[in-house]
Amino acid sequence: MDFNLYFYLRTDKKNKLGEHPLNLFYVFKRKVLKIPVGFSLLKNDWGENQLPSISHKDFKNMMRKMDLLERRVRKTINEYQLSYGDYPTTIKLKELLNDNPIRQQIDETQQEDGDYEILSLFDEFIELSNKKDRRQSTITVYKTTRGHWVEFEKSTKTKYCVSNVNFKLMEDFSVYLKNKNMMFSSVGKHIKTLKTLFNFMTEYKKLKIDYSFKKIKVEREEENNFVTLSEEEFQILRHSVSYSEYEIDKERISLNEREILIGRLLLFMCSTGMSYVDLMNLRSYHIQIDKKELSKRNSHKEPELMVYLKYDRQKVKKKTECIVPLHRHTLEILLSIVRPHYNPITMVNMNIPENTLKKWLDENLKTFNTDPTKRNENDYRLFPKVTNSDFNIEIKLLCEKLEFNELVSITEKRKDSVKKVYRKYECISSHTGRRTYVTLCLKMGIRPDILMKSTGHLKIDTLKRYNKYTTTSIHEEFENKVVFGRKTN
Repeated sequence: MDFNLYFYLRTDKKNKLGEHPLNLFYVFKRKVLKIPVGFSLLKNDWGENQLPSISHKDFKNMMRKMDLLERRVRKTINEYQLSYGDYPTTIKLKELLNDNPIRQQIDETQQEDGDYEILSLFDEFIELSNKKDRRQSTITVYKTTRGHWVEFEKSTKTKYCVSNVNFKLMEDFSVYLKNKNMMFSSVGKHIKTLKTLFNFMTEYKKLKIDYSFKKIKVEREEENNFVTLSEEEFQILRHSVSYSEYEIDKERISLNEREILIGRLLLFMCSTGMSYVDLMNLRSYHIQIDKKELSKRNSHKEPELMVYLKYDRQKVKKKTECIVPLHRHTLEILLSIVRPHYNPITMVNMNIPENTLKKWLDENLKTFNTDPTKRNENDYRLFPKVTNSDFNIEIKLLCEKLEFNELVSITEKRKDSVKKVYRKYECISSHTGRRTYVTLCLKMGIRPDILMKSTGHLKIDTLKRYNKYTTTSIHEEFENKVVFGRKTN
């Protein structure tokens, strides 16, 4: 359980001048310790940002005292936590502060020089991030990194300060994480958090720091070290959720409603490149339907419809709009949602022209979106809520049933890892859909710069990781695009 530490103006008390005492509140396990700062303020001199008004004549001195007190308290709390593995109770912290008067001064010379302990700055950094309404997942990463830093200091029996920050310290922490058999992606995440923390020290705290820490890099996974569905497996998956029964090696395999739902979720991601979080946030108003522009030569024809998804990616810092064209199987899935009488598992539907499906979707989508019984955003949800963890378990069972048994070798992103062999269904997860979409699109010759508009990738180099080159694919590329020895007129 974490603690809270913040300054609070005690408006419930006041002196003869009408001033209120300022306290530093330590909150742990619903208990509060009120620590006097040593001066009082008028209510008008206390800003909404929980700091004294900058116009106050003694502003700099008050800020200095507040900073010194907070550092002393955080230092006491962190030392106790390092020794006993938990934060002190309010009673214990009061005893520690009263029993150690020397620590109440904290070596002000050192503090003024800016040589703060990294752990205490970590706590302030996390607290400030909370006030800035960072995503909870980001705060969780910050707290996890802090926990690893605590263990790192214990292992080295050293309390690191700002003056210790450099490339070597970052490298030592990286090696410590790798020695815990941590995946490279996780190591990179914690190293990135440290870089953010040190940037905070220099920009927000105006502390001097050795910039060599920015040079640290963490190895990435091997190129193409991930699993995607092959074209054949993609078609098997498609048929498995389009028809109630189908043949594989003369054996008839039936899927129940839950298995069909899980299969459709994967199929939809394989066909659109959506991430799982974006899929779960997909609403009917993200479906866009427009008419293609006709040339003058074909102006007498009825314009064809363009059906596509238009949505903003989740979990990215920069707003990124995605435009994803929809075709046969994705249209069928959406129709089964917005048109009650359309059932894509009925074999008679297999011969319906795609343009007819688009027209049906256009008509039924208007009815779906204007339904007066829909009162909130969740009423426009296209797919039922399935947690990521449940999906990852169930999709493996489904793919095992579909006999995706190909042997694949994977080198995990860990220190000194060796290749391990798995059955393909064991490696399929919510990430497989997006990876399959990009891989198949690149294989079909979709331009990477166009593909980025549908996937939301910001760097074209990221897409290069999805190019899976095999002897056959290299041969086919030359056979289809280069013919040597051809005579020209």
